[in-house]
Amino acid sequence: MNNRTRVTLGAIALVAAPLVFWAGEAIAAAGWPGYSYATYYISDLGVPTHETFDGRAVYSPLAWAINAGWIANAVLILAAVLQIRPFRRPTALSRWQLVLSIGYCIGLPIVAIFHEGPAWMSPFHAVGAMIGIAGGNV
Repeated sequence: MNNRTRVTLGAIALVAAPLVFWAGEAIAAAGWPGYSYATYYISDLGVPTHETFDGRAVYSPLAWAINAGWIANAVLILAAVLQIRPFRRPTALSRWQLVLSIGYCIGLPIVAIFHEGPAWMSPFHAVGAMIGIAGGNV
């Protein structure tokens, strides 16, 4: 595959990644009567069972949508990074970008698999969120 094709495929994946994320979030939020972005956390949308978290009753009837969106987003970001990343002479910056991207791509599926509730999942969810948020924001 030539470099132009690789960059084009990577760009398509980079454009699709947030769209998949936002679609999953919107579907899950629309399926939860009374869900409020001001009151609840985004992680609440991924809880498929009736739980209590930080004193709030959480249950997302369409939790599968955001959880699938998080996983698909991570796969698309990783695919994009691997297509766009320079392979001939990697620089220190491109190595850090790869490490941070891999962190993001590991953190999001952990968040999707381990929900903030029940209580035994919460620590795994928190670690996944920290890895994903740190990798994504940096």
